[in-house]
Amino acid sequence: MDIQKIVSEKKGTIVDVRSPMEFMGGHVAGSINIPLQEIPHRLDEIKNLKTPLVLRCASGNRSGQARVFLAQN
Repeated sequence: MDIQKIVSEKKGTIVDVRSPMEFMGGHVAGSINIPLQEIPHRLDEIKNLKTPLVLRCASGNRSGQARVFLAQN
C-alpha cells in the first residue's frame, strides 16, 4: 500500500517525529506528534496506534531513525 493511499483513506497513523515547535509550525492534518527522543518512552502508546504507521520529519533522517528503532522493538 502506498503512502498517499494510507493518508487519503485514513488506513493508518501518521506519526510526526519532529519537535513540538516544528509540529506547531505546520503538520499533516490528522497526524500526531511523538518527537524522536520520546519514542523509546512511548512504545506502549505507539503499539496501540492504528497501523500501518507513516513516520514523518523534515528531511527523512529522524523518521529513518524512528523506523529502525521501532523495527527493532
